[in-house]
Amino acid sequence: MDYGNLHEANPPKQTADEKFNEGIAVLHGTGSKKIDKGYATVCIVEARDRGSDVARGMCLLNGWNCEKNLSEAISYFRKAASIGNVHGVHGLAVCLLPGEENLLEDPKEAIRLLRIAAEKNHSRAQCELGHCYRHGIGVEANIKQAVFYYRLSATSGDSRGLCCLGACYHIGLGVEKDVRKAIEFYMRSAEQGHPSGQFNVGCCYKYGLGLKRDRSLAVHYFMASARANNRCAMRQLGICYQYAEGVQKSTKRASAWFLRAALLGDSDSQWHLGWNFKLGRGCKRSWSKAV
Repeated sequence: MDYGNLHEANPPKQTADEKFNEGIAVLHGTGSKKIDKGYATVCIVEARDRGSDVARGMCLLNGWNCEKNLSEAISYFRKAASIGNVHGVHGLAVCLLPGEENLLEDPKEAIRLLRIAAEKNHSRAQCELGHCYRHGIGVEANIKQAVFYYRLSATSGDSRGLCCLGACYHIGLGVEKDVRKAIEFYMRSAEQGHPSGQFNVGCCYKYGLGLKRDRSLAVHYFMASARANNRCAMRQLGICYQYAEGVQKSTKRASAWFLRAALLGDSDSQWHLGWNFKLGRGCKRSWSKAV
């Protein structure tokens, strides 16, 4: 019997912070990890139960195994941030950014906190700081700075940062337009499971943008994105099924995808679904629903 590797068979139990870090990596797809929200939730709830303040804040913010409570989430993020926890700093910043549920908006303070987290190499904070510079949220819009932070985030393997940097290259925003580079970043983002990265790769295949047109592959990427609740991908799937683009025609499936996207607020899908109800295409004809 080999006693030399017994320690490998029984590794030491992770600390609460280590468990949280594992969860946050697969929640966001950071550090080149693939997104797995189910496993992320399990890790973060376990970290909370072991006493992690930042994990408790995340659970309260998202309603994981508890009721949502933004004010309590902020309290726990603030407590974690006060002892130098970079995830606590980032969580507090997220709660202060403009949003439907953020009643305590303070964009300038959010920017200050994002800068602190970004300087500590928090890749998602870097990406969000880039987003703020791009759209002028809490700071004067500055496309060059946006690209700078997107690049920092992408360099750390953040799935969203990769997608955002790809979009900059795709349209020539703050950098020279380069569709091939855009696709490279989109692909890396998609491989890590980011729904926008998957959607963008699907569009490139569907329309032959920098890639050989392949509507079957487009459907593959749209399906992956739609399963992550991307309403734009749902709409594209509806179009693909309605007009037999890369799949066998099925107006019933088309209407089902348009409905899912419409319920998430996609106005184009609402328009498509209205016409299908009017014509009885893939669903029972209904003038009232069409209107």
